[in-house]
Amino acid sequence: MLRFILVVACLFIFLACQKNSELTETEKKRSGVLLKFSASSSGENTLPSVVYNNPFNESYSVNAFRFYVHNISLIASNPTSASNEHFLLDLVPALNNSINLTYPAGNYTGLRFTLGVDSIRNYSGAQTGALDPSNGMFWTWNSGYIMAKLEGNSSSAATPENKFEYHIGGYSADQSVIRNVELAFPDGNVELEDNTSHTINIKVDLDKWFSGDLPLRIAEHPVITTPGELAIRVANNYQRMFSVISVTNTE
Repeated sequence: MLRFILVVACLFIFLACQKNSELTETEKKRSGVLLKFSASSSGENTLPSVVYNNPFNESYSVNAFRFYVHNISLIASNPTSASNEHFLLDLVPALNNSINLTYPAGNYTGLRFTLGVDSIRNYSGAQTGALDPSNGMFWTWNSGYIMAKLEGNSSSAATPENKFEYHIGGYSADQSVIRNVELAFPDGNVELEDNTSHTINIKVDLDKWFSGDLPLRIAEHPVITTPGELAIRVANNYQRMFSVISVTNTE
C-alpha cells in the first residue's frame, strides 16, 4: 500500500512539474507592442498654436493636451491580464505619446484600457512616476487627479487672453469621470508572433471632445475645472475620441 502511495505521489509531482515547464515555455512566447497615440483636430494632426475649428465652427489652438490611461489589455478569446500601471500621455506638444508593453503571442481582435486614474489612487497620498503631483495633474485644493486636461486659446472665449481650460476630474461614485474604452482592430484578427514587435496606431480625435453628450461650445463654457455634471458629460464626450487606425509589424 505504501509503495502504491509513493508511486502516485511521484506521478503527481512529475505531471505538475511538466505542466509548470509547459507554462513557462508558453509564457516565454511574447510579442512587443507599442501603443502610439496621435491627436487630431479638424482631420489634421494637432500641433501647438496652430488654429483649428471645432464642430461649432469656433476657432481654437491647443497648448496642452494630456490624459491618464491604465488597465491596458488586448482582446482575445482568452483575455490578457492587465497591469494596473498608470501612464500619463502628453500629446500636445507630443512629449510622451507612446507606451511600450509585451503580451503573450496569439491572435487578438482589439484593445481595452481605462481612461483616468484608479479611484483608490486618488486618495493614496503622495505617489511617484506618472502619478507624481509634480506632473501638474493633481488638484492641491481638492484631493484627486485631473484625468484629462485640454488647454488653449480661442477668440470665442471671453476670458483673459482668450484662454480656455478643461481640467476634468472626479472619482467618487456620483462624480466619477473614469471611463472604459474598448477598440476593435480595423482588419479584424491580428496575430502577434513570438519575438516580434507591433505598433498599434491610435487616433485621438479632439473634435469629439467638443461633441456628444455635451455640445461643448467654448463661448458658453471656456472653463471647466471642478468635478460635477459638466465634467461628467465632457468625459462622456472624450470617451469616444479613440480609434485604432492600423496595426503594423515592426520587427
